[in-house]
Amino acid sequence: MSRFGTTATILWDEGDTFTGANTISLEPQDMPQYPFEESREEDITEYRTISGEIYQYRNYNKRNVILNWTDLREVTRNEIYSMCQALPVFSFNSGGTDFGTFRLEPGSYTDSETAFELFDISFVAKEA
Repeated sequence: MSRFGTTATILWDEGDTFTGANTISLEPQDMPQYPFEESREEDITEYRTISGEIYQYRNYNKRNVILNWTDLREVTRNEIYSMCQALPVFSFNSGGTDFGTFRLEPGSYTDSETAFELFDISFVAKEA
């Protein structure tokens, strides 16, 4: 994964379709922690024949990321909070790189106020 640029754009839509109708623009002070915390989720079905041969079928293999922000301004936190409440499909772009299209994991959004109008937030997104 390449490095973030100085700004980023989050394009999102409520529900299951993605057209990028809503936009959140991130300024340098609003950028998430780099790199994303990543994991893989996969579903593999294994079959064994009577003669002992094993066959594996991969149903899916998806990337999960955890996006973390430290000392995020309240105005940007409110935009991200509104997006997360819609359980969206979203795309994260920065520095000319599209980091992927993701679906927000329900119930994964957490935030805490660290100072006046500054927040730490985190949520889990699964590759769409």
